[in-house]
Amino acid sequence: KHDLSNKRLEMSKQSIDRAMSLKPNNAIVRIARGTYYYHGFRDYGKALADYTLAREQAPGNISAIYRIGLIYRRLGDFEKAILNMEQAINLDPRSVLMLQNLAGSYSAVRRYENVNTIVKRTDDLGSIATKVNYGMRSIYNATGNVLEVRNYLKKIEGFHHSKLIYNVILMDYKEINKILSDASADFFTNIQSYFPRSYYRGLVSDGLGRKNDSINHFKKAIAHLKDKINEYPDDPRFYATLGLTYARIGEKIKAIASGLEATRILPVSKDALFGPRYEKTLSIIYSIIDEKDKALNKIEYLSVIPNGFHYGELLSHPDFNSIRNDPRFQSILNKLKPKL
Repeated sequence: KHDLSNKRLEMSKQSIDRAMSLKPNNAIVRIARGTYYYHGFRDYGKALADYTLAREQAPGNISAIYRIGLIYRRLGDFEKAILNMEQAINLDPRSVLMLQNLAGSYSAVRRYENVNTIVKRTDDLGSIATKVNYGMRSIYNATGNVLEVRNYLKKIEGFHHSKLIYNVILMDYKEINKILSDASADFFTNIQSYFPRSYYRGLVSDGLGRKNDSINHFKKAIAHLKDKINEYPDDPRFYATLGLTYARIGEKIKAIASGLEATRILPVSKDALFGPRYEKTLSIIYSIIDEKDKALNKIEYLSVIPNGFHYGELLSHPDFNSIRNDPRFQSILNKLKPKL
């Protein structure tokens, strides 16, 4: 995750302003300023303007072409994003980072075969992370075959967060405990999600019927997440997980409020790549607290937008058990099913 503290942003601004005063038409300087707007403020319009000017100044600059692709998918134009990323990769076919982002873009528009092709290319480059984060996820998204993914992950070291995600889906509480024992972290995170260890402890206790223990663990998770919100009030990850945690202890009003706050901080209209993640969490919250119509409305919307729900997610995830047999849910599921 990028350091977006005021101090770090001010240091970046001073350096970029100095560089711009010296070489305003230099492609590298323009890319640096574009990245400042991109990561520092999610100002994708200004970032795109700088990246585009950099490409005009240096048409063969791979970084400019690739970063234009990154911007377009934040703006919701995934086809333009893919075209630019493919062009950049044609110029640098061994860049694992660019291949990973292309795989993520293919996944967002549910082009699973293209994802698998990219993963095979990164296999040759020795990238286990691509296999885990894109290849295995693509199998799950397209088929819902959680066991295949989980069994692959058991063979490799690390990747505790990914292992937890799939074992939660399988409700394999013994394996979840084993992963928690193997990992020393107090939390499990990536750029889009954040889960305290106590959250997973709560899931295990709840699944094993230890209601009092589960509530205690979930309350610890809530305290942890509130501390993070006090420190980082504009990070949607903490609100999303807070909403899930409230939902699991039956605090419906707080669950909805927290889930909605995550979508307010980062709506799809502001970020078409990450925004859907928090809408998906909100739909899960609605499902857990038995707000069936709200859950189904959200799921239907997320089944047709890029980076929304995939067939495998709806097929396999236990948090949708309360609405799984609803005819509307089954209709959405059938429409999402990949055509073989």
